[in-house]
Amino acid sequence: MNQPIIVTSKKSRYGVLSILSLFMTLISGLCIFAYSSELHIPILSLMFILVGVMGVAFFGWSFVFYTKCIFAKQLPPILTVDDKGITDKSSAISIGFIPWEDISYIHLQPHLNQTYISVTLTDNDKYLAKMNAFQKYSSKANLKMGFPLVNIVLTTSSQTPQQVYYAILHQYGDKFIQ
Repeated sequence: MNQPIIVTSKKSRYGVLSILSLFMTLISGLCIFAYSSELHIPILSLMFILVGVMGVAFFGWSFVFYTKCIFAKQLPPILTVDDKGITDKSSAISIGFIPWEDISYIHLQPHLNQTYISVTLTDNDKYLAKMNAFQKYSSKANLKMGFPLVNIVLTTSSQTPQQVYYAILHQYGDKFIQ
């Protein structure tokens, strides 16, 4: 029986994300009010208002979420790897628990300035059926771009994706087909 790998978030990372979310909420709010009366082209004015409303909704929700995380007594783990499988709670489109028998391959996936731990599943449709509409849309977009269905984000963690990936390989490499 292997020791579980548990990855948690650092509250300081949530502080930075909270400040950035607040800043973006304010910028989005400016789009609503600054351009709604100043532009003489109605379609551009409407576009700025729409972008502003969507930005306020998204970044406002993010600000509330990250601020709650800062004041939480204990943050739940964003990733748990044990003898049963992987439990991913690292992003809004995370699937949750994935047993080892549903995993065919795990690798590091660099994209832009971030590295993900990507997990290739034996049956994507099984997990797509469990997702809500937002998760399905985002996950299908990832699949169309050539990424696997599961991409574990460790941005708020104190551990790097490389550290976690090699710990998974070392302790659980025999659990999945490599």
